[in-house]
Amino acid sequence: MIITELVSSNQDEAEIIAILLEHIDDNCLILGDIHAPMNKLSDVYKIIENDKIVGGWTIFHGFRYPIIMFPPLMINYWSIIKEEVKNLNIEEFYVPFPIESNNSYPWQDWSEYSWEHLFTDIAMKFTNNEIEDLDVNTLPKIRAITKEDLKKIDQFYSELVKEDKYEGFWNPVQLDSELFVVAETDDNEFVAAVGTHFETPFTVQIGNLYVKPEYRGKKIGKAITISVVLGIHRSRRIPTLFVNENNTIAINLYRNLGFEDYNKFVFFKATKISK
Repeated sequence: MIITELVSSNQDEAEIIAILLEHIDDNCLILGDIHAPMNKLSDVYKIIENDKIVGGWTIFHGFRYPIIMFPPLMINYWSIIKEEVKNLNIEEFYVPFPIESNNSYPWQDWSEYSWEHLFTDIAMKFTNNEIEDLDVNTLPKIRAITKEDLKKIDQFYSELVKEDKYEGFWNPVQLDSELFVVAETDDNEFVAAVGTHFETPFTVQIGNLYVKPEYRGKKIGKAITISVVLGIHRSRRIPTLFVNENNTIAINLYRNLGFEDYNKFVFFKATKISK
C-alpha cells in the first residue's frame, strides 16, 4: 500500500532528504523547499510504501499560487501525489520540472487541469576554481546588506514586481538567508541587488539578480554576483542558479564567470477545469 501524508518529525524529514540527495540535481527544488529559509513556507509530504518512507514532495506557498514539486525520478508515486492535490482542492498551481530527468511529465495524463507553459529556465552550477578580480574603483559601492536594510531591500523588489519590471519570483522570506549583496549610489540608493533563494548543506541557489536599466553595461551585475559566489564558497558549498533560456545577456554573464549548464526546468501553470 502506498500513501502520502505530511511530515510529522525531524526524523521523517531526514529520511526524505537522504533519499532525495541521491539525485540532487533533479531534486534540487524539493530540497530547497525542505531547507531554510523556504521551509517556513513549505508543506513537506512523505511517501510511504509498506510502512517505509520511500520519498517525498512539497507544496510551496510563497508565491501567488502554490508550487507543487514532484520528485522527478519517482514516477510510480506521481499518482498518489495527484490524488492528494485533488483532495486538497487546489484550483491553480505551478509545476517546475527538469527536462532531462526522463521522458515523462506528471501532467501528461492529468485531465482535470488545463496546462500553460510559462517559461523554461536553464539550471547552472559554478564549476570554476578561479574567480575574476574586478576594479571596484570604477563601480558604485558594493556591500552585503545588514539587518537595517531588510525593509529597504524588500521594498526594492516589491516595487519592481508591482511595476512589472521584474520577471522573477520575490518573497521576503528569502532575506532570511542573510546573503544579499547590493550596489548603491553615494546617496544610498540601491541600483542593483542579488541574493539567494534557498540553501542546502551542499548547494546555495543564487537568485533575484537585478540591475536598474540605466546602470547596465557597467559590470555591476557581474561584480555583485561574484560577491555572492565568494560568500557561498566560504561556506564550502556549490553556487547554483536558474536563468531564463531567453535571457542571453545573463546566460553569457554566468558562463563567463564559470557557471555550467546541467539541466533545463520547464515551469507550467495548472488551472482546474470547471465541470
